[in-house]
Amino acid sequence: MDVSNLSYLVGKEHEEEARAIIEQNEGLLQKVRFRNPKITLILSIVLGILAIDRLYQSGVKVFLCKLAILLLTFGVWWLVDIGYSIRFTQERNYEEIKKMASAA
Repeated sequence: MDVSNLSYLVGKEHEEEARAIIEQNEGLLQKVRFRNPKITLILSIVLGILAIDRLYQSGVKVFLCKLAILLLTFGVWWLVDIGYSIRFTQERNYEEIKKMASAA
């Protein structure tokens, strides 16, 4: 993993903080399992109506929550959630860096 992609993976607002964490913890980038924001966007557009994108991003709990919201809003939330998919992935990647740094 290259540090130059960090802005893309965690967002511009967390880039400096993430770089500082990575510089303090050698080898942290090899331990963190990043989610790709482009794959998330594609999943959100193609399979978001079934909430499959949230399975890729977070897991079963968020998947079930999105599925319930989709059913309650008759699928309208799918369109709104497409805009949030990249941001949600970047936030998750940043949280993963912080979690791995605190565990080390």
